[in-house]
Amino acid sequence: MRTVTHVSAAMLVFALVACTHFEVRSLPSPEEGSVSVRAARITPRHSARIVVLRDVRITADSLIGWVDPDASGPPSVVRERLALSRDQVVLYEPRIHNWWATAGIVTVSGIAVYGGTILYLMTCT
Repeated sequence: MRTVTHVSAAMLVFALVACTHFEVRSLPSPEEGSVSVRAARITPRHSARIVVLRDVRITADSLIGWVDPDASGPPSVVRERLALSRDQVVLYEPRIHNWWATAGIVTVSGIAVYGGTILYLMTCT
């Protein structure tokens, strides 16, 4: 029974993480004020390298975030802060969460775990 609990927890974590993707969008307008985004990929001008930023804040004149060392290149222990003016950002891709896909995966996972538990209990008795 302990294995079923671990498998169901692992499936739930996978479902919550796997249902996100990066989507190309335009930067929010300066009139919106300061906007916070949990994660985004950006391509700065004069660089072909895509940078993944965490805890992004978009202000009227700049984009500020912490470079994700795991996703942006060679591993680094120190988190690097990156600040760019809005005109230096060529491509902006915020991370979008797909709630319908998450609900579907959680539902299917729940049914699979429930069915597996029933089969396990039927074979053990």
